[in-house]
Amino acid sequence: PVEEIRLQIDPAARELASQRQLEAGARPNAPRIAFAPGASYGSAKCWPPERFAALADRLIRRFDADVIIFGAHSEREVASRIQSHMQTRAINLVGQTPPQELAAHFAACDIFVGNDSGAMHVAAAAGLPVVAIFGPTDPDGTSPVTPRKTIVRKPPSCSPCFLRVCPIDHRCMTRIEVSDVENAVKIGRAH
Repeated sequence: PVEEIRLQIDPAARELASQRQLEAGARPNAPRIAFAPGASYGSAKCWPPERFAALADRLIRRFDADVIIFGAHSEREVASRIQSHMQTRAINLVGQTPPQELAAHFAACDIFVGNDSGAMHVAAAAGLPVVAIFGPTDPDGTSPVTPRKTIVRKPPSCSPCFLRVCPIDHRCMTRIEVSDVENAVKIGRAH
């Protein structure tokens, strides 16, 4: 099997993305944590926004980091919900990063935290350590192709179901506590 798939990211594109992040409020020397709270496949793959908010608050305090939320235009409501539940401040770039610029934006960050999604795969290919939250899908089939990944999963008996919308209580995602994801996040400045 392939151990890693890497994109070649133009240094100028990475620098431009970094500059855009600074203009949006990122601090020059703070660690940057990329959040991708959406998943186009369906709501069943999404960890609750309130938990992303609590996680962001904890990581900002723990690492003196900047959390930058990424996503498509259709994920603006999720990002707003996260921000409204936060005690600290996240940088919201949802709907502001065209798909062709996403890899460069991730390359300007230190770590990725998000659901099993396309963004997760882009972050891995951009060379970031990935903390991937899995619920209804099977990481054996869809985890990112990188050795620098941590899968956070607490599968109930009904997982993997591969459903787009949970017909019961979304237990595969609600069983995952904020501390479970927080403990998976390790930040080093080498990337």
